[in-house]
Amino acid sequence: MTGIGILGNCCTHGTGLASGLRGRDDVRLIAGYEPDERRGPELAEAMGVPLAESYEEVAAHPEVEVLVVTTDPCDKASMVELAAAHGKHVLHNKPFADSLTTLGES
Repeated sequence: MTGIGILGNCCTHGTGLASGLRGRDDVRLIAGYEPDERRGPELAEAMGVPLAESYEEVAAHPEVEVLVVTTDPCDKASMVELAAAHGKHVLHNKPFADSLTTLGES
């Protein structure tokens, strides 16, 4: 069974993914975090677990193998870096770029 951590709940994407993942028998929702007090409680409810105190706590959790990145767009790059720093796989709710052609453009 794969341990899942959810980072963020922008536009309720964290809640939606948590609800879908919770119905699977091959994953277990371990930890999540959303700093916005308006969006955090619904993420905790959808996950069925209390929220962690920080993104770092979720990423460092030894049972979390995959981090679902559903933060505000401005935070996504740093969340992917956080996941990489902890050796976690990433499920990103949106593409990093519109196409492979624009991926390398700045």
